[in-house]
Amino acid sequence: MKTMISRAVSKLWWYKENRYAQPWEELDSFPSLAPDEQRRILAPRLLAQIQYFGRRADALPEWKEAARIRDPEDLCASGRICRL
Repeated sequence: MKTMISRAVSKLWWYKENRYAQPWEELDSFPSLAPDEQRRILAPRLLAQIQYFGRRADALPEWKEAARIRDPEDLCASGRICRL
């Protein structure tokens, strides 16, 4: 009984701490996707990170400018950031 409770608590803690982790299946299937599909998956994540770091008080001007982008497709449109 004690082991079951311990496992349940451990599992709940893992889910709480890793709620933003990506499933293994996604990591396994990603290399086999077409480049356009890979960009569609990565662009929103990359944009979220750029916006986060661009809003920091100590951000470089280039990051602040990039943080103004709102559409993930615009991020990859120039080809400088999202080259796959």
